[in-house]
Amino acid sequence: MGKTNFNMAGLAGKHWEVPSRHFALIEKEMSSPEPKDRMMAVVARMPEMEAPELGEIDWDRELAPYRDLEFPKYYLQPFHSVPGGYLSEAAATGDRQTMDAIYAEAHPRKCRGIRDELASLIPADASFVVDLGGGTGDGGAAVARIIPHAR
Repeated sequence: MGKTNFNMAGLAGKHWEVPSRHFALIEKEMSSPEPKDRMMAVVARMPEMEAPELGEIDWDRELAPYRDLEFPKYYLQPFHSVPGGYLSEAAATGDRQTMDAIYAEAHPRKCRGIRDELASLIPADASFVVDLGGGTGDGGAAVARIIPHAR
């Protein structure tokens, strides 16, 4: 795999500082001898996926309540090779496009179809739903659409 002029640091955005070790971990992952054919196929599909409309979001206002939270150490890891992990703008804005590229072969409606099918397995009379390891929250949002009365 050849080097490119791709600015990986730019993925994290300007709202959260990215530890420099993220870039070393990602570089190590990218230079490992393991086959990357599937990953590269997903990366190649990503530009074909419809991007969500997020341009109207006031990021400073939306993120303000979370500035003083103490995140668990593991949360600051570069999940899925995203600098800044899920604290990055790349995760917030690119998750659905990436997940659609990953699940393009698994469901006609890609990621949303898988999440809706999983959400449909929750009993319709559920009062509470707990989403552990919910990533960016799209799965919980699918459940909320199907069972709006649940907390």
